[in-house]
Amino acid sequence: MNLVSKVIFGYNINVGRFSETSNFESLDELKKYLKTTQYEKPYNLKISRDIQIIDTDIKPVKYPRLAFSVNNFPDPSVRAEINGERLDLIVSDKLYYPEDIRKILLKKYKSHCNFDSVPHDEGKPIRFFEVINHQLIGVPTPKFNDGRYILRSVRCFPLMDKDIVVDENFNQIWPKKTGKMPDELTSLMAKTKEIIR
Repeated sequence: MNLVSKVIFGYNINVGRFSETSNFESLDELKKYLKTTQYEKPYNLKISRDIQIIDTDIKPVKYPRLAFSVNNFPDPSVRAEINGERLDLIVSDKLYYPEDIRKILLKKYKSHCNFDSVPHDEGKPIRFFEVINHQLIGVPTPKFNDGRYILRSVRCFPLMDKDIVVDENFNQIWPKKTGKMPDELTSLMAKTKEIIR
């Protein structure tokens, strides 16, 4: 048995009820992948840096990237994994304010979907929003023949100063638009070596 330590970078994309997790070699590889995905922005992206103890006498197994996979397929060459650092990002083309969300909802659902049932600071961007369908069964009417009604509500949160929003090229657009990668991400990706004692 010949054991070595290796830094592994991974990502987790969380879009509503769906989640995808995989490893990546470089940020360029991850950028290229994000540009080809069909995820609707904004979405949550968690970047991780872990340390794996690998037995070089065992042939590693590389699994294909599976969209919406919740399964963890173990590599037999990995003998142990030490959880390291995590960085939460939000990937978006732009910042969404309450008025933007009203327009999106009106276009897609012909309604504000109870968005305004909670007061919003019009000058503060929204961190995340998702439309939740609630199916109700009631008395059949001419409009609803089978008595099934769908009520929609919106789940959202205002952006906080600790949140980091980036575009798909990892240029920071919140809390301050810098036109460059967030310092937290630059620092995390620079940690490519690890010594296990």
